[in-house]
This record gives sequence, C-alpha cells and structure tokens, in this order.
Amino acid sequence: MTLSTFALLLVLMAAIAFWESSRAASEAATVACKFVCNEAGVQLLDQTVAFRRFDFRRGKLRRVYSFDYSPDRKERFRGLIWMRGTALDYTALDQADGRLLLPPSE
Repeated sequence: MTLSTFALLLVLMAAIAFWESSRAASEAATVACKFVCNEAGVQLLDQTVAFRRFDFRRGKLRRVYSFDYSPDRKERFRGLIWMRGTALDYTALDQADGRLLLPPSE
C-alpha cells in the first residue's frame, strides 16, 4: 500500500466517523427537542430538527439545531438546541417577549 493510498483511506475513515457522529447527534437532538417541548408544555412542530451551524465554546465543539414549536397551535416560534456530541447542552426558545435560555436539567 502506497503512502497516498493510506492517506486517502485515513481521510475516508475520518469522513465516515464524522458522518456517523453527526447522524447520532441529530437523532439525539430530536429526542431532546421532544423532551424539552414536553417539559415546556408546547408542541414540537414537524417532529424534526435542522442542523444550523457548528459552535465552538469553552474548548468544546457543539452542533446547533433549530426546531419549530407552538405554544397554542396558532403561533409558530423557533427554538435552538446546542448538542455536545449526543448530550444536550442548552436550549433557547424564542417567544413573543424575547428569548428564553434553558440550561439542561441535571
């Protein structure tokens, strides 16, 4: 095996590992959003989350996902969820009077 083939194999393995961790984080974010919406007494709309961006804070890489929810089935609001790997870090719920930031319950 040549050095370039070995390097290509390493890059391919890293890409597959990154894709798998992203998929697992997305699934965990969906579960966390359902939990947060249930605890807040609001309805998660569309039952999905969408990846928005990466966030690097306090030396940790986090993925930020957005979701839509409704407190009364008439209005639609946006929520954000920060995930460290498959662990919930923070949740922010937009509301008519501002944004509510919810740290994870321990």
